[in-house]
Amino acid sequence: MKARIILIIALFTYFFMASVISGQTPQTANAFLTRGIHFASLGDYQTAIMDFSDAIRMNPGFTTAYINRGLAYTQTGDYTRAIADFSNAIRLEPNNLVAYNNRGSVYMRTDNIELAIADFTRIIRLDPNFTEAYINRGHIHFRRRDYDLAVADYQAAVRLEPNNAIAIQWLNEARTWQMENQRRQGNNQSWADENRRRLGDNQRR
Repeated sequence: MKARIILIIALFTYFFMASVISGQTPQTANAFLTRGIHFASLGDYQTAIMDFSDAIRMNPGFTTAYINRGLAYTQTGDYTRAIADFSNAIRLEPNNLVAYNNRGSVYMRTDNIELAIADFTRIIRLDPNFTEAYINRGHIHFRRRDYDLAVADYQAAVRLEPNNAIAIQWLNEARTWQMENQRRQGNNQSWADENRRRLGDNQRR
């Protein structure tokens, strides 16, 4: 189960796009960021990473450049550097929801489940209307077979976005397993009750 990662979409000005198209070397951090996003959109993540790195070199406090480089590292499978970049973005902007969501998603991919839950829960505390965090946390609960918590998170997502196809799909899936789990627990309880009854009958004989 792969968590979706939110992409940062920069607002391209004519000047920046002209520099990308013409092949001119960017002169500002914003220009490097824009060209990096362009290369990332083409699937050239290594070149994008170099441009994002140049943007950070020119502006060490450039949160968006860290997030985009983290996304590029994620696409290349370099999860350690991706987490480091998202963490740097959070250090610069402690309430940056996108950085938390992206880092939590990478934590999910690398089976750092408790850290992932912490990031998604942090998002929900900061913004209870952030649908993606409920879906991602629901995925973790589902993976753990904690279907009650999974249903609760998917329901929250559907309440926020009634037409969210992914939330609806996983809510239905979680409900199916929730009911199956309850059925099994009911059967186990019936079996235990029957055993106790038989044991009592034997002791009275």
